Formats: sequence, C-alpha cells, structure tokens
Amino acid sequence: MRRVLIAALALAGCAVTPPASAPSAPIAGVDWVVDQVAGQTDLGGRPPTLRIEEDRASGFAGCNRWFSTVTQDGAALSFSATGATRMLCQPDAMRIERAFLDQIRVAASARREGDALIVFDAAGAEILRLSLAYTP
Repeated sequence: MRRVLIAALALAGCAVTPPASAPSAPIAGVDWVVDQVAGQTDLGGRPPTLRIEEDRASGFAGCNRWFSTVTQDGAALSFSATGATRMLCQPDAMRIERAFLDQIRVAASARREGDALIVFDAAGAEILRLSLAYTP
C-alpha cells in the first residue's frame, strides 16, 4: 500500500497543470461592432465598427469611415494618426462619431472576453465595449 501511495504521489508531481489563464483570443482580423462608447449605449442608427489588420485599424465611425495606425503589445493597445472622411450627417450620428473617435484616441489597453472586446484608457476606465460582428 505504501509503494502505491509513493508511486501515485510521484506521478502526480509529473502531471501537467494548465496555465492560470489561457491567452486571450486575437482581436485582429475580425470585425467588431461598438455596443457602448464611454458608458453610452444609445448609439442611434448604425453603430461604429473596428477592424485591426497588422498595424492598421479602420471602420465606420457613426457617419464617416475612419482609419488609424494601431500598436498592440499584449494588453496594451493604442491608436495614432487617426483620421476620418468628412461627410456631414444627422446630429445624433455626428455626436456618436465624435465620442467614438475621442475614445479611440485615448485607448491604452484592451481585453477580450469571449465575443466581447473591452477597451480602457490609461487610468483603467472602460471607454469602449465592442462585440464580434457576425455576417450571415
């Protein structure tokens, strides 16, 4: 009995334990739809979108198409050289676009939780919440 217990303990020491937290799924190469901008959930008509490809990000901002350079290193995520086309839209669409682009400019990190992407500012406050866009 003692040998069996010793053998079981020895084998348990060789067991592979899973990492404490599995790496998050990638956020690049998929389309994201904004659900919330700095706490606002009423995004009016067509919500902003985000797509990251390598070091570029782009999408729809609420009225115009937008584009940016993106830097991602682990959870750190930042956008720079952000621009947009210059069409004029309804006031609600322009309000959402301004809020979205303001938040993109101050993004400092992001975390993916399943089909959700949460973006934070440098202070750790949630500024954007997005979900995966599914196309039929």
